[in-house]
Amino acid sequence: GALASVRLGNWDTGYEAEAITYSFVVDGQNQGILIIKYAVVLNKPNTSCGDPGFKMVVLDENGEVIDESCGKADFTYTSAAAAGWNETKDGSVVWKDWTTLGLNLEDFHGQKIKIKISVFGCTYSAHYAYVYFTLGCASGKLDGINCGETPTTQFIAPEGFNYRWYKAYDDPKTP
Repeated sequence: GALASVRLGNWDTGYEAEAITYSFVVDGQNQGILIIKYAVVLNKPNTSCGDPGFKMVVLDENGEVIDESCGKADFTYTSAAAAGWNETKDGSVVWKDWTTLGLNLEDFHGQKIKIKISVFGCTYSAHYAYVYFTLGCASGKLDGINCGETPTTQFIAPEGFNYRWYKAYDDPKTP
């Protein structure tokens, strides 16, 4: 759904590594939410050569991670055995389908933040890694729709978050 994406890395061997840093000043009125989408491809090492991998981190103007649980990602081939990864039939490549992260930037209005993304092959020059990613911003406001003969309400919220909706009379602490 993005206009364009960036690819870092390639399928060449030789312990290649690529990185990019994107910086911008947060405008809290138009950039309340940072939306990061990425898809990762990792070549399986057949020895203990040091896994190919991917790293992403979002830093505030002091170099601190904005959100420890959502403001960073760090994957190697070994950690890719987790849920959410796919594998080729021969097991030589794993990939993570497009994943969306949303970060609330409300508290960072006027600050310069940095998004750092990197990929790297294995340390013995035999295996590759690459990542596709997009960056975008959203206002962070919910859009509501109410239409039809029978009033129904639908809310459209920014992607990249896990939402749990409650009725006003429900206790959110009760599962």
